[in-house]
Amino acid sequence: MAIFLVVLTMVFLPKIKEEINKKPDEVNSEAVTPVPSPIISGESSKSANLETKFEELKIMVQNGTSQAGLASKMAANLKEKGILLVESDNADSKDYDETRLIFKNETLREKYVEKLVEIIPVSNDNISIDESIQYDAIFILGLDKLLIFF
Repeated sequence: MAIFLVVLTMVFLPKIKEEINKKPDEVNSEAVTPVPSPIISGESSKSANLETKFEELKIMVQNGTSQAGLASKMAANLKEKGILLVESDNADSKDYDETRLIFKNETLREKYVEKLVEIIPVSNDNISIDESIQYDAIFILGLDKLLIFF
């Protein structure tokens, strides 16, 4: 695995550096208006998540690299796959080597992890749960996703 990463870095690092130094022609600043999912009175958020349809998921895609536009391109990819409520932004750091996927709760993870990982591959070690997030799921894109678009 280490040899693969070294070879991958040697082959693609010059291309990645070249792309990082390019200025994007146009940044997609398309606004997304979130639409809240209905919650029936007395129903817990966990049981409400059972009713959330795939296309109604609220997803945040964050760019954890220095490559401008990566999150907006990946967000557009999710929208093409039918998810209507997708936002993009920068992550807290530009130093993510691997992409991460964070779900709001275990119910959402169980129901949607396979579908989401088919669209944006993430290793099982990088999938977690954080009940404090305001989205159903957050992708934090790492350097491993630069090879998809650049």
